[in-house]
Amino acid sequence: MTEEIKLESLQKKVALLYFEDGLWDMAIGYILVAFGIGSLIYDYLPRPWDSLFSPLLWLAGFISFLLCKRLVVFPRLGIVKARQSKPKKSLMKILVGITALLVVLTITVVFLTIFDVLTFEGAGFLVPIIFGLIPLSIFSGLALILNYYKLFIHAVLFGIAFFMNEVLRMYNFPAYGDLIQIVCGLIIIALGISSLVKFLKKYPLVDGVNMHD
Repeated sequence: MTEEIKLESLQKKVALLYFEDGLWDMAIGYILVAFGIGSLIYDYLPRPWDSLFSPLLWLAGFISFLLCKRLVVFPRLGIVKARQSKPKKSLMKILVGITALLVVLTITVVFLTIFDVLTFEGAGFLVPIIFGLIPLSIFSGLALILNYYKLFIHAVLFGIAFFMNEVLRMYNFPAYGDLIQIVCGLIIIALGISSLVKFLKKYPLVDGVNMHD
């Protein structure tokens, strides 16, 4: 029993170590920044770049994230995988399923509203509230499952960004909504940069030798 508790404690430490570098925070925040910028300049871009700009901008950032993991983090810590218990695996599968369903529903609603098949006239603040609750629920669930409680901050910032974006679009101020989205993303990125600086100080490389003890 004691060994199982020690093993579970060790697995939690390994999982948290994987997020300690702050790169995941920066990658998550960059989602808001990339799509906020893309939406802000959407009307100034020719087709099809108006629709492709945001995904391409995000893709460039994600490739940079992978390169940083490979070149900066792995030489210091190695590639470590924490074994998940069966209950956590089941919870993760459920969360992934719910997340996928929410994403599909959100995309479907967006396309239906674009083509005027579905309208929200008279819905008031219901739509912004729903859009705000989606990322709030997803990131809060991930924070609990992964024991990475900084995701609660991301949940709140994503919720604020999505809610305010929809509200300001209702009042014909979409650019301000995009700016709020970018600012929320930059706050998350700043938190990630702070974690990365602490990580580099904690696990330095001296002449290519890993100083992790």
